[in-house]
Amino acid sequence: MIIDLSHHLWRFFELRRYFDDWIILTTRALHMARHLGDRQREGRALASLGGALRQERRFDEAIAACEEAIAIFRDTGDRHQEGIALNNLAAARVMAGQFEAAVTTSQEAAAIFHETGDKYRQGIALSHLGHTLLEAERLNEAISAYQEALHIIRDYSDRHGEGTALLNLGNALMKAERLDDAIAAAEEAAAILTETGDRHGVGSALLNLGAVLNSRERFSEAITATQDAASILRETGDKHGEGTALFNLGNTLQQASRPEEAIQPGRRLAQTRPGRGEHHRPPDSHRHLPGDR
Repeated sequence: MIIDLSHHLWRFFELRRYFDDWIILTTRALHMARHLGDRQREGRALASLGGALRQERRFDEAIAACEEAIAIFRDTGDRHQEGIALNNLAAARVMAGQFEAAVTTSQEAAAIFHETGDKYRQGIALSHLGHTLLEAERLNEAISAYQEALHIIRDYSDRHGEGTALLNLGNALMKAERLDDAIAAAEEAAAILTETGDRHGVGSALLNLGAVLNSRERFSEAITATQDAASILRETGDKHGEGTALFNLGNTLQQASRPEEAIQPGRRLAQTRPGRGEHHRPPDSHRHLPGDR
């Protein structure tokens, strides 16, 4: 049945970045569930649709879909699915800049998974909480949340989740100026995500690695990492991430006293197009928010 197919294929769509296909299939599943009057599958389709819309940076729509899913699961009394939808909502709220609301949502999801005994998804909720605390500049709390999430995910031998958690932890460590720890985390993240075949994740890890190497004034290594990141992010269709990499690459070349070489990344940056309603800005890293269905 198309409803179950859309639920089981989300990881494939996410890793391959087939977001349009994900939205189309999940929207069809949603319509079918509503036609059949199947509230449970309707809620699951809405939660998955929220994840797909978030990846497309359609944050308002993603939040609305997740909130509708949560309302359905509360109505049906399914606490576990409610927690999953709350995790997706937290991810969307972080990326939309709704940090206070995202903290509350992540804490609520973590509490539900503690209540239902789902330690793995409690780890995902803690990872979302770490993102929110990081954006709020509560660095020590963010690092603690990421470390706890990483410990839980490792207990479940989820190599892809481990790589994503390390990517995020490395970014928090860089913000806290724990640069050697940040380099180690980014390098390990890149290795694990390469192993699991997540090309976009590898590009994101290399982008973070380049940023922290630049902070260490290890310019030659930073340039190599950031060039590789820009290539991978372009290959995977992430214009926003590619733009960040090109911006960082130009800055690093300037700091390495190679201003003529910095011209080409600047030209390429001008050719990239920001996402809906966005403008390129100078972020120092790239973060992943783990999804959950």
